[in-house]
Amino acid sequence: MRLTIDKSELASAVSLAGNSVSVNDVGHRNFKYAKLSCQDHSFVVETSNGDLWTEIDLYLKEPQAPWRSMIPHAQLQGVISNLDDGAIDLMAEDDVLKLSQGGYNAQLQIRDATDFQSAPSAIPCQPYSGEADSPGRGIPQKPTWSPGRPLSVILKAVVSSVSTLPDRPYLTGVHLSVWGGKLTAVAANGGRIAIGTFPLGNSEESARKGALLPPALASHIAKMADMDEVNLWFASRYVRAEAPGVAITGLLIDAIFPPWRRAIPDEFIGSTVRVDRQRLIRALNRVNGVADKRSKTSLAVELSLRPGKLCLFAQRGGKDSAREAIDVELIDGLSPGDPYAHDETFPVELSYLIDAAKVTSGDLLDIQVSAIAEEKLSSGGFRNVPAVGLKNVIDCEESTPVIQHWIMARGRNK
Repeated sequence: MRLTIDKSELASAVSLAGNSVSVNDVGHRNFKYAKLSCQDHSFVVETSNGDLWTEIDLYLKEPQAPWRSMIPHAQLQGVISNLDDGAIDLMAEDDVLKLSQGGYNAQLQIRDATDFQSAPSAIPCQPYSGEADSPGRGIPQKPTWSPGRPLSVILKAVVSSVSTLPDRPYLTGVHLSVWGGKLTAVAANGGRIAIGTFPLGNSEESARKGALLPPALASHIAKMADMDEVNLWFASRYVRAEAPGVAITGLLIDAIFPPWRRAIPDEFIGSTVRVDRQRLIRALNRVNGVADKRSKTSLAVELSLRPGKLCLFAQRGGKDSAREAIDVELIDGLSPGDPYAHDETFPVELSYLIDAAKVTSGDLLDIQVSAIAEEKLSSGGFRNVPAVGLKNVIDCEESTPVIQHWIMARGRNK
């Protein structure tokens, strides 16, 4: 094998392939390797950690005979990242890969790639069975097409809301589903829930399909969707995302995501106000200044409404406190001070509120400061709890993703 390839293209491919390289010694010995192969006008870089597979296909001007081998990913990336921009000459002889550029020459030992665990090439097609909120149980005969940027927006908006507790595996992933012509991403951790939706604009895509994605897989697909349009293939155990030159295949979480629609507030007892998103983020960060950064105990912020103002108050240890009021516009409900208005404060997790404001797209946010949501108890029943909601303000739901965050209040103070 002898070929010339652009350094920047190869470096980008090797870097992206690093998403699915194992970071420890657990698992197959090849999980730290990158498989390199070429045939005709195609040069492919592949990596796998057993749960996630990445494939990047680069175009070659000159056709090549079939060749494949594998090399430690970290070693390959270390060599390529320090080269200058421009052409790189690659030549394989026996068990050595030679890289040269100008006066630089390197020889790297390579291995046979026969036992490399490539991505599942045949994802079985099965009739769909189950509820809309179950994990993927089937795959359409064609992929679910999604515009790249909206898919990236909704995944990035919800992925930080997943639970990190292993005792609830059904909350440790992002539920990505197609239902009623809409692509929906949902994540929850028991204290908050985030929902992102976008219409596919195709009436044929109304079948119920879903998959519970690990956070790493969701993040990688989001990065991929930032660059181009994406085809999504839902399967019984895998989901595959394809864009020109790039494919990511991931193993799904084997759990059933709970019926999240039941947790969305359906009773509003307060008011909805509109606020500048960046102004809210700056105010929340200032209020968070009194938090003890060394403590694992999270800080609560109390939200309350006053005429034309959203009031924020945080206190730590009974001594340190911060308070700020920011201008808001009343959109719906009763004005504060009205004898029929609910004059209450809602303590919510400050870190949740900051994160929700940061990952929600748009310049303006609508905040519902006193909604009623349902929280599932360990006994299997439900009870009403107060919640605070954030939603991006959009001009047209047909072209802009809708992002919602609901944060359950810690308590209700008169």
